Amino acid sequence: MKKTYEEEANNLAQAIDIAIEKLQKHPPKEFQTAHIEHFINTYSDTKNKALNPEPQFKKISSLKYHIQDVFTYFQESTGEAVEQFWRGIQEHKLPFERENKLLKILKKRKIKNQVEYDYVIDTIVPFQQVDMIDNSQIEQLNQLIADFEKKKSKR
Repeated sequence: MKKTYEEEANNLAQAIDIAIEKLQKHPPKEFQTAHIEHFINTYSDTKNKALNPEPQFKKISSLKYHIQDVFTYFQESTGEAVEQFWRGIQEHKLPFERENKLLKILKKRKIKNQVEYDYVIDTIVPFQQVDMIDNSQIEQLNQLIADFEKKKSKR
């Protein structure tokens, strides 16, 4: 069944409410009050634009840009706010999924840089806890971590 703009916009609005709540309750350590306020203002503005679009932008294709803007932080970051956000998305049964970058790293069988290394280190346990990765994948990731650390120590 094809979803309407209103359904998709309402789903995004709920996700934004969850994002704001989780960022306020579990602010990332590196965030200052100004960062939280910026997120809240930006997300509130995006929510308003999604729920009250100008007529020429009342298209699902336009809404996808807002979805991308809202979800970028929660797809690319880690920490308590991020984990709580995704739990909230699941609890509200919203049609959004967390991208599993660990699977991409597993597929190429290599951690290519420090950013990927940090990502694996930060997400391996939370992803295991929500069954996004299984025990064999954890073993593979631990080997990739060891390989990266060995290569890094030779530099």
